Amino acid sequence: MEGADNEGPPTPDPERVAALYAPQFEACERLVRTSWKNRPDGVTVDGPEDVRIVCSQQLGRATQTYLAVIRLCRAGLPEQALMLCRSLYEDLIATHWALLDENRAKVVDRVKRQERHWDELYERKVIGFTGEAPSKDALTEDEWDELDSEFAGGRRVGLVD
Repeated sequence: MEGADNEGPPTPDPERVAALYAPQFEACERLVRTSWKNRPDGVTVDGPEDVRIVCSQQLGRATQTYLAVIRLCRAGLPEQALMLCRSLYEDLIATHWALLDENRAKVVDRVKRQERHWDELYERKVIGFTGEAPSKDALTEDEWDELDSEFAGGRRVGLVD
C-alpha cells in the first residue's frame, strides 16, 4: 500500500491514559494492597486434601491476573484486559463452588485429576508430535477416555460440574 507506515497499529499513549484515569488506577492499586494485606496468613491446612490449598492457589492466581488487568488498562488495551477479566470471573466461580459444603470433600481430588488430564493431553499432543517415547505412567486408552470425558472441551475451570 502506498503511503503505509511500518510502525504498526496505532496505540493509545500510556502516559495520557494514566493521567486521564489516575483516580481509577489508584483505587485498583489500593484494592490489591488491601486484599493482599488482609489475606489469610498462617492458615493451618488439615492434610493434603484440605480445600484451602486450592483456595490459596486461586487467590494467588487471581491477584496476579488482576495486576495484569491493571497493566493492560494502563497501556491503553482495555479489550485485552477484559479477556483476563473472564479468567477472574471463572476463578471466582470455581472458588465459590469449592467452598460449598457439598463439594469440599472432592475438590482436591478433582484438581489432581484435572492436572493429570493436562499432563496426559500434553503427552498425547506435544510429545507424541515430537516422536519422543511416552512416559512410563501413561494412561491406558480406557483411563484416558474416562478422564477426557470429564475434562474435555477446553474448560479451564475443571472444578465446576
